[in-house]
Amino acid sequence: MRWLIACLLLSGSLAAQTPASVYRRAAYLDSAVKGTVVHAGVRPHWGADGHSFWYKDYGKDSALSYVVVGEAKRVQSTQPAGTYRDDVPFRQGPSRWDDPPVDSLSPDKRLRAFIRDGNLYVSDSDRVRALTTDGTETAPYGAWCWSPDSRYLIAYHLHPVETKKVAYILTSLPGTTRGVVKEREYMQPGDSMTTYNMMAFSLADSTSVPVENGLIDFFGPPRLHWQQRSASLFTFEKVERGHQRFRILEANVHTGKTRALVDEQTKTFIYENRIYTHYLESTGEIIWSSERDGWYHLYLVDGIKGVIKNGITPGNWVVREVDSVDERKREVWFRASGMAEGEDPYNIHYYRIGFDGRHLVNLTPAKGNHQLSFSPDRSVFVDTYSSVDVPPVFELHRTSDGAKVMDLGSADVSAYLALGLRPPELFVAKGRDGRTDIWGIVCFPADLDTTQRYPVIENIYAGPQDSYVPKSFQAYGEMSSLAQLGFIVVQMDGMGTANRSKAFHDVCWQKPGGCGLSRSHRLDQGPCSQIPFCRCHPCRGIWNVRRGAKRPGRPPVPSGVL
Repeated sequence: MRWLIACLLLSGSLAAQTPASVYRRAAYLDSAVKGTVVHAGVRPHWGADGHSFWYKDYGKDSALSYVVVGEAKRVQSTQPAGTYRDDVPFRQGPSRWDDPPVDSLSPDKRLRAFIRDGNLYVSDSDRVRALTTDGTETAPYGAWCWSPDSRYLIAYHLHPVETKKVAYILTSLPGTTRGVVKEREYMQPGDSMTTYNMMAFSLADSTSVPVENGLIDFFGPPRLHWQQRSASLFTFEKVERGHQRFRILEANVHTGKTRALVDEQTKTFIYENRIYTHYLESTGEIIWSSERDGWYHLYLVDGIKGVIKNGITPGNWVVREVDSVDERKREVWFRASGMAEGEDPYNIHYYRIGFDGRHLVNLTPAKGNHQLSFSPDRSVFVDTYSSVDVPPVFELHRTSDGAKVMDLGSADVSAYLALGLRPPELFVAKGRDGRTDIWGIVCFPADLDTTQRYPVIENIYAGPQDSYVPKSFQAYGEMSSLAQLGFIVVQMDGMGTANRSKAFHDVCWQKPGGCGLSRSHRLDQGPCSQIPFCRCHPCRGIWNVRRGAKRPGRPPVPSGVL
């Protein structure tokens, strides 16, 4: 890395300076910038009344004071006495990706399930019964789940498969010049996986039936959701290898027959890591997420009829996360990006909406990227918002309608700016199709001379699982530090990354190399066209670590940028 920087330095606008002097100045700024942003955060500790709070406030030279917020705001030098709670997260259920727990004791405490010689048994105070006879040590039964009334047991006939390994070589071990071969488990496409064959057992007569569509050959056993309208019906979710089909199936324990309540299929891929489901047991409804209309949204499903009742969050924007579901009020609390006009479409805002898709409440209308901290009684929340070029602002709001109750202040960056530093700047440029907006940030050196031309380095991590460009204020970081060596450093989320439309994400389908900048748009038609002192030709660098390091290893020759 250092030799690359030296070559770029000597070929750039700072050729009159030696690399050593440039490094010394950059090292000085790396150190001098520490502590120059003060009053930088509000982390509330909530009081016993559920809505008052205090927080630590750090000023110049790390001077500490305590701010107490009730009907008004006051500052004191000692920590408030009493009992306080830290930030209270929304209550979340178990992850749909975690294996469900296995309990040997039935809910009514009368039966006990166990495995003997690979077969499933149940016992009570009078007898022991074998429910299966075809289990073996190498293909046992297991991973069972009781019905709430203890009348049924769902279990799986397992066929374990050992995960294959890949080899790698440690080349730089101390005391030897020989490479050492190591192995680790690593599944690859097409490898066989452990399978789980679902079986339904009626304990009254010890009968069993295989469950239709119950062969699970991708991930582990699913969570079961038992229906209140019938003790013999349950639902489970099934994902297919290849990521092109997702189903919510209802099964009958007596017949083993299933029917699809949801059956989503696509020609590209379903982003299964972000599938969200919430089961409303009292009504039989299901809240389910999908990109079926081209954007990631929530839908209300009639779990009895197996039809979508209505969309909950329609529009050309993206639901980023569901915070909470209020079943009594029939409301969803969620985060979204792209709904606010005239700002970065990745900025996160918080909302509340009815199950019927009406009565949307925007809790965070101010422009910026938001992070909320709710009081224990949910009556108020602290809103912290910023952007990469705007320091954080702190406000107290009322939850019922989002109205602002009190200004809590903002970060002070005057000492930071006095060093001559400048925060990153947002830019937007067209993507490879000439239509799609690509959003990014650009960092400049503190001693920027706009009469000179600067080489550009791209900081890239382009995995399709997320987006990566910072959206909140960062006074100084890796990119800013690198810029002090005499570069313009850019980062952007190219086409094929997540958190935009389905079409934007689909660019990576079967083409993981299509997510990088060089195949997203040309620098000289993007930030360099907007900044006359950028010099994309003939000198440009590309840099990252981890999986992103494969991008510097694949220079942007295919798109004709270099």
